[in-house]
Amino acid sequence: SLIALILSILKKQKLGIVLFILLFLGALLYIIGSWILVAEIPYIHCIVGASGSLLGGYGAILFGEFFYIGILSILLGLDLWKDKILNDFKLRMILYCAFTAFSALIIFFGYAILGNYLYSLNEITTRSIAQNYAFCAAGWFFVFIAILICLITVLMTCRLVIMYIICSGLILISCVLCAIGYWTLNSAGEHAYNAYYFGFSVTIICIGLIIAMDLSLGSYFKKYVLKR
Repeated sequence: SLIALILSILKKQKLGIVLFILLFLGALLYIIGSWILVAEIPYIHCIVGASGSLLGGYGAILFGEFFYIGILSILLGLDLWKDKILNDFKLRMILYCAFTAFSALIIFFGYAILGNYLYSLNEITTRSIAQNYAFCAAGWFFVFIAILICLITVLMTCRLVIMYIICSGLILISCVLCAIGYWTLNSAGEHAYNAYYFGFSVTIICIGLIIAMDLSLGSYFKKYVLKR
């Protein structure tokens, strides 16, 4: 991604295919890595022999988060290689919204399952952690609903600018709520997990901001800024 940023600034678009291959392979390895981690969950979290709900919740979270980053990397590589494909506003929004909604739903179920399981233990130490998981699950649910509304609006080819602005606001609010959920986990986690939670929360806000700006201001930038 760093090489892609430098080359895009230098306008070296001939290396787009190379960047696409690098990002595609990196994303593929990243997603495969999530499968390996899912298989090793009992040993990573020291919960060998734990219930299926606990293992399933962790597995859904890992796969959903890793898949989301991986698919965004592939879309970035595609844009660097064949920029005309994603220049189509409707196609671009459908791809980003569809993959975001898919990932959000999987991660929501993961955190919801974990929160419900820990709360059912009815212990003081696990109840506070369960509430943090529940808050994070709620954040992802709001992201799913906001993105779904945005996707329906785009598919209906709505021409009302106010609808795009409303959808942009919903996306930003839901992404911030989701990030707050990760910050609550960050306050109760270990140092390694804290870095991951903070980094992922910043990623969510940035992606939400980009989608919201593309939705409400994309046509303006294309017409008045990029053509200068």
